Amino acid sequence: MAKDKTSAPLVLDKQASVIEPEGVVDAEAEGKKTDDEKLVAWVVGRVETWKEHRNANYSEQWDTYERLWRGIYSGADKTKKRERSTFVSPALSEAVENGASEIDEAVFGRGDFFDIWPGALDSEADKAILQRNEILFREDLANTDFTGNCSEAVINAAVYGTGIAEIVLVKGVEREISAVADALTGQLAPEVSETDTERPVLRSVNPRNFIIDPAARGIDDALGIAIEEDVSSHLIQSGIEKGDYKKAKIETASGDSQTKPDPQVETPWVTDVVPVLRYYGKVPKHLMFPAAKTEELFPDDKEKSEDPVDSEMVESWVFIANKKDLLKAIETPDMMKDRPVVAYQWDIVPGRFWGRGLCEKGATPQRLLDAELRCRMDTLAYTSAPMMGIDATKVPRGFNMDIYPGKSLLLNGDPGMILKPFKFGEELKWTVELA
Repeated sequence: MAKDKTSAPLVLDKQASVIEPEGVVDAEAEGKKTDDEKLVAWVVGRVETWKEHRNANYSEQWDTYERLWRGIYSGADKTKKRERSTFVSPALSEAVENGASEIDEAVFGRGDFFDIWPGALDSEADKAILQRNEILFREDLANTDFTGNCSEAVINAAVYGTGIAEIVLVKGVEREISAVADALTGQLAPEVSETDTERPVLRSVNPRNFIIDPAARGIDDALGIAIEEDVSSHLIQSGIEKGDYKKAKIETASGDSQTKPDPQVETPWVTDVVPVLRYYGKVPKHLMFPAAKTEELFPDDKEKSEDPVDSEMVESWVFIANKKDLLKAIETPDMMKDRPVVAYQWDIVPGRFWGRGLCEKGATPQRLLDAELRCRMDTLAYTSAPMMGIDATKVPRGFNMDIYPGKSLLLNGDPGMILKPFKFGEELKWTVELA
C-alpha cells in the first residue's frame, strides 16, 4: 500500500530537561573536562582505590563483630552444618558495654574533665572571669552533645577497633526569651532575641564511613582521608543558597549500602539524600589553583604531572556530591594546617592504622560459647520430643503424627509393637518438693 504523502507529520512532545543552576557548565557537551572535573576525578580515583583495599581486608570481619556484639544471627556464623538453634549469647555484648562504660566513667563521671588555667589570678575579677569562662565552655559542650559523640566513638572503638570523630564548624541561630516592659503600659511582655553562632562540633564517624590512605599509620602522615556519608538534600541546597557550596545539580541517589548506619538490619533509606564525600588531604596545586588558559600562546607546554611524587601538593578540603559534582574546594583554612579528624585505637596493632577492639579479642570465646549453647538446645529438642520408629504396615492411611496433650492414636495392633521411640541422652527429671 502506498503511503499517503499528504498526511501531516507526527509531532512529538518535547522531552523534560533538568534545570541547572546558573554557572553550571555542561562538560560533556563541550567534549572535555573542566577544571572542577579534573579535581574530582583525581580525588575520587584515589579514594575509591583506598576504599576497595579497606573493604577487602576489613569489611567481612567488621560485619561479624557487629553481629556478635548486637546478637544478630547469620547463617555464616554456624558452627556445624545441621545446626538448628539460632541463639547468640550476650556475653560479648556485655563485655563491650562494660569496657565502654569504664572509659566513659573515667572521663566524664568525675566532674569536669577539662581545666582552664590562664595563669596567676591577681584579683577577684580574674577569678570571676575564669569561672564565667568555665560555665560558658561547659554550656557549649552540652549544646553540641560532646559527651554523647565521645561515647559513640568509644563504642565504635570497642566494636571495630578504632574510634573516629570529625570536627565540624556548625553555624546556627540561638534564640532567647526575655521579659521587656512596655513603654506605655509598663507591663512585661515576652521578647525573642536571635544571635548568630558558630561552634566547632565533634561528630562521631563510623569506621564504615571513613577512608584513609592504606600506606599511612596515622591521620597526619596520610596522603589524604575521606568521610563518605548520606546527607539530606535540603542541607546541600541550603549550603548552595548561602554560598557555602558551589552551584551544582542536586541528584538524590542511594549511594553505597555499606555507608548506611545499620547496613545488616535496616533497609537503606534512599529518598531525599545525597551521597557526599568530604576529602581532607593533599591535592596537586595546579588542580586546586588552575592556571589561566594559555594553549594558544604556548601550544608546546606539557601537562603537569598529577602523581604526588612529581607534583607540588597543597593541603585542601574537597567536598564532592554523587562522586562527580564538586561542592567545595579550598585550601585548608586552619591556621595550624591540621586535618579536622581525630582517631584512636582500642588496642594498637603495630604498623597499622586500624586497631583491635574487644570484639576481635572476644570473637573466638564468643563462638565457642555459642557452639556449646546451641548444641545443648538442639540436644534438648531430641530429649523432650524424641524421634519415633513406626511399623508402617499397621498404621492407618493418612495417619497424623502431630503431638499434643490428650491425643488418641488409632493403630492396627499393639501400640508397644508398632511405635518405638529413639532416645538420645537422658530425659529431664523434675522433682517438686511440697512444704
